[in-house]
Amino acid sequence: MSSEPEYCTRVFWDAVDFPFPKGLAPETIYHRMKLILEKMGCINHYLSIMAYVSNSETFPDKSAYEKAGINIVTQPERHRFMLRDMAWWDADSGFLPNFGKITFMVIISQIEPSLLVFLEGLRNAYKVRLAVPDEDTSLSSSPNLLDNTVRFESLYKSLLLQEDLMTPMAREVVVPPLFYPPIQTKPPPLYYPPIQTSPLPSPPIQIYNSPGVFLDLPESLLLACDPYRLNSYIRTSLCFDDEFSIMAYVVDTETSSFPEGWVDAFTSLGITIIPQQAELGAPRAHKMSLDIVLWALDNTATYFQPRDLFVFSGNVKQGTDFYNALEALRDRYYNVRVLPLLETSWPHPHHQMSLRPKEEVVGFSHGLASLYKQNLKVCGVSVFWDVQGCPTDLSVILKALRNKGYRGMVVLIPYLDMDYQGDELFTYDGYACVPSIKVQGDKYTKVARMLLDILFWAMNHDDYARNLMLISQPSKDIDIFVQALEHRFFNVIFKPSHEVAIDHRFESLCKSPPHPNSQTRLKSPSRTLTDLTRERNSCPVRISWLVDTCPSKPSDFWNLFSSTLELKGYGGFESVIAYVEKGKIDDEVIKVCTKSGLHVRLTPDGDEFGKFNLMVTDMINLTYSCGPYNFLVISSKPFRDVLCDTVFEDLKSRGCNVLFETVDYMVTFGSTLWSAKSFLDTSFTDSSQALA
Repeated sequence: MSSEPEYCTRVFWDAVDFPFPKGLAPETIYHRMKLILEKMGCINHYLSIMAYVSNSETFPDKSAYEKAGINIVTQPERHRFMLRDMAWWDADSGFLPNFGKITFMVIISQIEPSLLVFLEGLRNAYKVRLAVPDEDTSLSSSPNLLDNTVRFESLYKSLLLQEDLMTPMAREVVVPPLFYPPIQTKPPPLYYPPIQTSPLPSPPIQIYNSPGVFLDLPESLLLACDPYRLNSYIRTSLCFDDEFSIMAYVVDTETSSFPEGWVDAFTSLGITIIPQQAELGAPRAHKMSLDIVLWALDNTATYFQPRDLFVFSGNVKQGTDFYNALEALRDRYYNVRVLPLLETSWPHPHHQMSLRPKEEVVGFSHGLASLYKQNLKVCGVSVFWDVQGCPTDLSVILKALRNKGYRGMVVLIPYLDMDYQGDELFTYDGYACVPSIKVQGDKYTKVARMLLDILFWAMNHDDYARNLMLISQPSKDIDIFVQALEHRFFNVIFKPSHEVAIDHRFESLCKSPPHPNSQTRLKSPSRTLTDLTRERNSCPVRISWLVDTCPSKPSDFWNLFSSTLELKGYGGFESVIAYVEKGKIDDEVIKVCTKSGLHVRLTPDGDEFGKFNLMVTDMINLTYSCGPYNFLVISSKPFRDVLCDTVFEDLKSRGCNVLFETVDYMVTFGSTLWSAKSFLDTSFTDSSQALA
């Protein structure tokens, strides 16, 4: 037998903006509010009042109010948490079929733009009643809401002057639950998590990371001081008390000028002397740039734990690969400081260096971790090829790979001199070829550029190592470089050798793929695979992208996001919603975004929390639309937002998985890109120039 539909009203009351009238008992407030709502045309079988305060001192006796049906919510950001609770109530209402009419009553002094947008959306399904101050003008743009609004003064008088409507308090106060439980349709049971009222945990303590110091050491300074004085000067000028090592680069012939025992003295003080040949074409800057990025590969920096990097050199010139590499490291949370040669400030520094204070460690600690262990037999192979330095028969390489058991896609990355006159598009059956990279400068510059690309490629595979081949002329520096990659478990299938050219003997020098069980997961400090992520590995992924500036080629980002999720092993990629302020995008770009599958959600200009508010209400509304989701939040940098934190915990308690990643990581993962900026600026790839 079907029952008659019942009526429900929930009041969201900012008790700081509109305090409860003094002298009224909690039961009286509850009962008079119910009578006022009935006069406004809201029949109430169930009435629930949620009162928001900034601190617990406002209502020291919360239990008396809760017994009367008034739940006290203590949150400094009252309006935003009011929005959160309304969104959850909206989402849960679909599980309350007996409620024929639901009314939202909001008592608030100032309606922020994002809250106004949400309330206008509620009107499509519910009655919405508002109480605002007499001078409030925020509703002038919403006449439909204005027609259902009362003023504070009128509401206050009604609460005080209704004694004649009251009957003696002989009734039993019906206290509805804080959250109406959804209908149980399948296990595990769904429930509304309790409101988070406890203070947020303190951020983790920062761990000191020793800096990297790289020094281009001129001969004049080497011969002018002893190791102890030089060591003291460098460490004092950098303002670091902790121990750290220094890499010093000198011309090879200079080491012969050292007094006996000086090199050992430098080494004992933590200063490693790196001699470099002085002939033209092999500047120290090439070696420095490679060693710096190699150091960064082994000393990971994150938003939560950045690292300091100091470079004393006169060769860091804009437009060179040295400059671009340092700029890319800065984008990867290295605090890069480039200083002039020491001889320009010795023996007294011109200025006292002040390090930028590290930003407080806040935000998410779990990024987008890979779901499955990689099998190098079926993973792709990246072939880095110095075309003119090592002419090669491509058919030999492909045949050797297949015979060794590699079944993945083979990606060819060719490097050319800037004066190369042949066909720059290398196509061969069985290869996927990227555009050739032309490098200005001598052979050393080209090889250095190729090695830098490989290092950033390795950085962009931060969880599992991959396959690569290096087709180039052999050198001692390349041997050291390959050893470093193998130390990080990258599978270097072939490395340059003096003994064998790339011919019929080539296959004998190629490594076979390792057994999947022998592969080692790389340590990624900010990406942890959680149990919930494993459980939701086949669930669809919905991306919420907090956009600073909408991209001009949104389809490229769609493809990159999709590719990263696929490489990471996640299930169906369902949608991307970009949240952007109205003033930062025009109608034409919105049309392009929509055509590419990127859904744009506009937030009001000047609303500090507008993007966050709209994002979390959208995520809440999607909770019940199609089972549990993987929600992936992408932003320019990690953030901590108290409302987002509580909503994400609510979503997890309801079976959804919430992941977080930066847009730079989503764009560069699995590629040779040095940073996301290089993706946005095509001139970056072709900017290689000879170093002075």
